[in-house]
Amino acid sequence: MSVTPITSRMDKRLFENSRWRRLGGRLIAANSVMTLADQVVVSAANFVTTVVLGRAAGPEALGVYAVVFSISVMLLSAQESLCSLPYAIQFRKLPASRRSAYAGSTLVQASLLAMICTIVLVASGLITSVVGSQSMSIALLAMGLSTPLVLLRDFARRHCLAHLRSHQALVIDALSTGIQLSLLVLLAARGWLNAGTAVATMGIGAALSGVVWLLASKSQFTLRRRSLRGDLFRNLRLGKWVFASHLCSIINCYSVHWLLAWLLGAGAAGVFVGSTAIVQLASPFILGMHNLLSPRIAEAESESGTRGVRRVLLATTACIATVMVLFCLGIAISGQWLTAAIFGSEFAGYPLTTLLFAVGVCSATIGMPADRVLWVSGHPAASFRTAVVGLVVTVTVTVALVSPLGITAGAVGILIGYLTTAVARWLTIWQLGILSEASS
Repeated sequence: MSVTPITSRMDKRLFENSRWRRLGGRLIAANSVMTLADQVVVSAANFVTTVVLGRAAGPEALGVYAVVFSISVMLLSAQESLCSLPYAIQFRKLPASRRSAYAGSTLVQASLLAMICTIVLVASGLITSVVGSQSMSIALLAMGLSTPLVLLRDFARRHCLAHLRSHQALVIDALSTGIQLSLLVLLAARGWLNAGTAVATMGIGAALSGVVWLLASKSQFTLRRRSLRGDLFRNLRLGKWVFASHLCSIINCYSVHWLLAWLLGAGAAGVFVGSTAIVQLASPFILGMHNLLSPRIAEAESESGTRGVRRVLLATTACIATVMVLFCLGIAISGQWLTAAIFGSEFAGYPLTTLLFAVGVCSATIGMPADRVLWVSGHPAASFRTAVVGLVVTVTVTVALVSPLGITAGAVGILIGYLTTAVARWLTIWQLGILSEASS
C-alpha cells in the first residue's frame, strides 16, 4: 500500500498548523502594538494636561491638581482591581454560555462602585469648601461629577483589552483624549484654566466615548439577577488583594506629593510634580505593558502552565529592563534641558530629583512582570505584602530626609521604596518555584 496519500495529508496538516501559528503570532504582535499605541494616547492626555496647567496656572494649581488626580488614579485602580482585572483573568475559564452574564455582572458592579465614589467625592468637596481650600473644594467637586464618566471610559477600554481588541480601546481613548485636550487648550487661551476646570475636561472627554461604546457593545452584556451575587464574590476573592496591592502602590507614589504638600506647602508639591513630570514620557510603554501583561500571562498559563508563564515572564522582563535602562540614560543626559524646554525654568533646577525619580520608576517597572505573575498564579496576598513593605520604606525615607534635602527627599523615598518592592516580588516568585524548571 502506498504511503504517499497519508504523507501528503500529514504534510498538509503540518503546513496548515504552521500557517495558523504564523498568523497567530502576527495577530499577537499587532495587538501588542495597538495596546502600546492606546497607552501613548492615554499618557499623552495626562502629560499635556500637566504641561499646560503648570505653564498657565503655576505650581500651586499644579499641586492641587496632582492631589486630586491621585484620587482619580485610586478610583480607577479600584475599578480595575475589583472589576476589570478579575474579569480579564477569569472569563476564559468559564463556559462560553456564561461569559456574557459574567460581563453583565461586572458592569453592574462597576456602576455601583461609580455611584459610591461620586457620593463620597461630592461630599468631600462640600466639606472642604467650609473647612479648607476653595481651589481644592472646586477640584474635588469637579472630580466627583466627572467620576462616573471617567470610570465608564476606563471600564470600556479595559473590557476591550481583556478580549485582545486593542484597536477598539485605541478608538475610545483617541476620541476621549481629542476632546479633553481641545477643551484644555481653549480654557488656557481664555485664561479660565485652573485645577478644577482641568479635572472637568477629563469627564467631558470621557463622556462621549464611554456612552457610545456602551450603546454599541450592549449585546455583549447579559443581566441575570441570580448570577450577580456569585459573580460579585468571584471578583472579590481575587480583586480584594489586587486592590489592596494597587492601593499601596499608588499611595507609595502619591504619598510623596501629599507629604511634600503637608510639610513644605502646595507650591513645593507642584515643583516636585513639574520637575519629575518628564518621566511621564515613559508612561506609554510602562502602562502599555501593564495592560498587556495580565491577559498575556493568563493566556500562557491556560495554554502551557508554569512553563508558559515563565517564558512570558522572562521575555517581557528582558524587554522592559532594556527599554527602561536606556530611558534612564536619556534622562541623565537631557532631563534638565527637556524639563526647562517643556515646563519652564522654575521646574528645571532639580536634575538629581528627576534622575532619582526616573531610576525609581525603572525599578518598579522591572518588578511589574513578577507582580502580575503573583496575581495570575493565585498569590495576590503576596503582592499586597510586598507593596506594604515598599510603602513603609517610601514614607519613612521621605519624612526622614525632607528637612535636609527638600523635594529631593521625595525622589529618594520613591527610589528606595520602589526598589525594595521590586526585589521582594522577584524573591517571592523565586521562593514559589515559578522560576525553576522543576516546577514545570
